[in-house]
This record gives sequence, structure tokens and C-alpha cells, in this order.
Amino acid sequence: MKCFLSLTAVCLLLTGCSGGSDNKPPYSYNQEKIDVKENRTSHLFAVDDNFQMSDEDKVKLSQLLKDSKGRGIENVSFIIVSDAPVAKAERTALSNQVRTQMEKAGFWDSRIIDSGICIYKTAKKGVRVDILKYDLNRTNIKEWDDPIGDCDIEQHFPNYGKTTNYNLEEIIANPADLISPRKYKGQKATDAITAISSTK
Repeated sequence: MKCFLSLTAVCLLLTGCSGGSDNKPPYSYNQEKIDVKENRTSHLFAVDDNFQMSDEDKVKLSQLLKDSKGRGIENVSFIIVSDAPVAKAERTALSNQVRTQMEKAGFWDSRIIDSGICIYKTAKKGVRVDILKYDLNRTNIKEWDDPIGDCDIEQHFPNYGKTTNYNLEEIIANPADLISPRKYKGQKATDAITAISSTK
């Protein structure tokens, strides 16, 4: 009986502290959004009537990808551009060619975005390669001590929105995943399993 009365008293205390549905936190939830900006640099490589790149452009693409990887770029995408429909075999061959170049440069398959094909009348046939860089504007942790309510006990709690965002930003290595997570095909599965097993 004593335990029941104690539990009831705690529940009443917490209910009284909450002040009802009108007691809203003093900060705007919009301020808690993670701020990631995508910077896209596009390069168009021409193709012939069979949708094949010239040897010269293959070399240029290879160098572009290697240089981008060397600057710490982790994400790339490509799209075939045409003024008319393209045969499936030609599309597949060109897509595979570009993807192979990207993988040789060190880009993970999960970081390569194949955007398909874009068709419009005035298009110049080719493949557009986009180098994607994501800049993360980190959450201001100096505001951790913002109160989340008017009750005395709530005045001592941190701002959970900002702390959660800050921790996510520290954990996730690639800011692109904060916008649109990619599929993971297990390139480092063995390392991940070893790390988890060592914590047991």
C-alpha cells in the first residue's frame, strides 16, 4: 500500500509540473533541424551516336573522379542526357562504364547515384557527372542549457533537440546520410561485426 501511495504521489507531482498542454517549451522546434547544404558541381561528357564516350573523355572522367576522391569527396551521381529515347542496351552499357570508373576511383557503390536518363528536345547527347559535397552546419552546443519548460525540475534539463542533433552529427561520418541514407552493401561488414563483438 505504501508503494502504491508513493507511486501515486510521484505521478501527481510530475503531472503538476507539466502544467497541462498549454505549457509549451520556450524554443521553436524549427530551430532543432539539422542543417546540411548540398554543393553540386556538374560535368558533361559527350557521347557518339552509339552512346559511347571517347577515349579522351574517359581519361578526363577518370582524372576528375580521382581528384575529387583525393579532396575527400564521398558522393557522386550521373545521368544520361539525350534528345530522344535511348535503347536499353546502350543505356546499360554507358551506365556500367561510368559506374566502373567511379568504383575504380574509390567510390563505394552505396555512394554512387544513378539518376537514369533525362530526355528533352534541345539536349546535347552525353552523360552528366555530378560531384556532390555536403557541408554540415553543426548544432550550437552552447545552448544545451536552454530550459524545456517552466517547472523548476524542467529548468535543469538540457535542450534534448539540440543535444540529439549534435550527437547524430558526431556519429555520422558522411553528412549526405543526414539528408538521404544510402543502401549499405557490406563493404566493411567484417570490421563492423568485430567492433560489435568486442563490446560483449
